[in-house]
Parts: sequence; C-alpha cells; structure tokens
Amino acid sequence: MLPNRLAPAAAAITPAVTKHRVASLAAVPDIVNAPSVRASLVVIDDSRTERTLLRVRLEETGCFEVIGEADNGSEGIEVVERLQPELVVLDLSNMDGLDVLSELRDVAPNAVVTILSGYLSPGVRSAALARGASACLDKNASLQRLVDDLMLHAFGEPPSGVAAS
Repeated sequence: MLPNRLAPAAAAITPAVTKHRVASLAAVPDIVNAPSVRASLVVIDDSRTERTLLRVRLEETGCFEVIGEADNGSEGIEVVERLQPELVVLDLSNMDGLDVLSELRDVAPNAVVTILSGYLSPGVRSAALARGASACLDKNASLQRLVDDLMLHAFGEPPSGVAAS
C-alpha cells in the first residue's frame, strides 16, 4: 500500500487483493516502463465533479487515458460495451453497483473493474469481489491516494518514472 499523508488512517478502507491487472501492460515490464503507454479507462460515477477531478488527475499521471464517462449504471454499461476499456472505475454510491458490476463483467470480461465507495460493509465488499471486482477502494481517501491505488491495482506497481505520493 502506498503511503497516504492526507487521508485519516482510521477512515481508510483497505484495498482487497487484486484478481486482475491490465494484462497487456503488466505482462511486459519494458512496455510498462515506456512513458507513452497508457491504459484506457472508463469512469462511472454519479457525481460529475468527482468524475472530472479523478479524470484530470489520472490523465496527469500519463498512465491513463479516460476514454469514457458515465453518470449512472445503465449508461456506464453501454459506454463500457462500446469502448471496451482496459480499466473501469465504478462508484457504488447512489446506484445498484453490484448489479452493474455483474453486467460489466459480461460486456467487458477482460476489463479490470475497481470499485469506489465511501463505505463498504464486509458483505458488500465480499459480494463485489465475488462478482469480479479487482479491488474496493475508499472514495473518501485523498485524490492522490485513489490515483496511487488505481495504479497499483492496474499495473502491480506504479510504472517507472511516475512519482507516487
């Protein structure tokens, strides 16, 4: 886990064990180290502000290219099916995220899906992982912590040349 100097430790939800990584990037270390390689990503979150903040910060790393966004689950499924991203970030708040997660796994079985939530009970976390989520991350963590954790879950470690917080 990468250090987090901004979010309170007591409020952190620790990420679960990663089941999937971006195979085309993580499998070839020389490609991961190349600064021009970027993972395609779709962000599904009902908050436009949070989507925008996350998109901008992810793209600033040079490791991610946000190719689509959606503000609800049904739109997210359509966007993911059409664009077939390598990564999907799915907010569970204010939508039936577990059902959306199951459908995402059907329409894009090779995508790495990471769950964001302000609070995940152990039961919801277990259900999300059982339905194919690669990790469950705390939406209340600092923006930099979220980006660091997404890099960790997508690539196994931040690609060289990318500074972790």
